[in-house]
Amino acid sequence: MVVASAGMAARARGLTAAPSRVRALLMDDETPGDAIGYEPALAAASPALERHRCEPDAVCLQPYTSGSTGKPKGVLLTHAGQVWNSDVMRRAFAIDQRERGLVAVPLYHKNAMTGTVKPFLLAGGSFVVLNGFDAVRVIEAIERHQVTYMTGVSAMLKMVLAAHDALDRHDVSTIRYAVCGSVEVPDELFAEFEHVFGAPNGGKLRSDGGRPGAARQSAAGGAQAGELWPGVRWLRRAAGRGGRGHRRGCRRTG
Repeated sequence: MVVASAGMAARARGLTAAPSRVRALLMDDETPGDAIGYEPALAAASPALERHRCEPDAVCLQPYTSGSTGKPKGVLLTHAGQVWNSDVMRRAFAIDQRERGLVAVPLYHKNAMTGTVKPFLLAGGSFVVLNGFDAVRVIEAIERHQVTYMTGVSAMLKMVLAAHDALDRHDVSTIRYAVCGSVEVPDELFAEFEHVFGAPNGGKLRSDGGRPGAARQSAAGGAQAGELWPGVRWLRRAAGRGGRGHRRGCRRTG
C-alpha cells in the first residue's frame, strides 16, 4: 500500500504500475483512476484492531540513511528489534499512560517515530501530531491538548522560545520535560528552556567521566532511571506548578 499526496501522484502511480507487491494507492486529495481516497477509506475502516501474526525476526520497516556520506541505504529493521528499541525508550524516559507527547516533525524521521510515536504507543500514552512545525501552533497545542512531553531539534526550541507573544497568551505549564538532539545544543538554550517552561530538557544528557549524568523530569517518577543509566538524576515537578516564568501563562522574563 502506498499513501501519497497529489504532488507525488505520478511517482506513486509508477510504483503501483511496476511489478511489485503494492496492492493499493491511497491519495489524500484527488483520487484519479484506480486510486483510493484516504478520508473515505479511513471513515469506512473498522475501529476494531485486526491482528496479524508475524515472526519476530521478520522485516517490518525499511528506513533509509541520510546519504550525508554516500548514497542513502535501506536499513532492514525487524519487529523484535523495534519492540526492543521502543521499550528501551519507554523505560529511559519513564513514559506511562499519563504522558501526552507532541509531534511536530516528519513521521518518517526517527525523531518522531523513535522519540515519541512508538514508545508512547507501547506505554499506553497518547500524542498529538501537527501537520508541520510552527512555533505558535506548538505553543497553542501544548495548552489545548495538555501536552506533557515534546521533542525536536535546537532550532525548533529556539523558535518556540522566541514566540514571546504566544507564550504570554498560553499556559504551557503541563510540559514536564523535553528532549532535544540531532545537533549539539548550547547550555544557554537549556537554561532558557528550563526557565521559561519550568521543566528540564532531556537533551542535556551527556557523559561525564564515563558515567551518564543529567537532570530529567517525568510524570512517572524516577524509579526506572537506574535500570538503564546508573547515576542519572531524575527530577519531578509538583503537579500544576510552572517555572519562574509561570503564573497563568508563560511570562517572558529578562
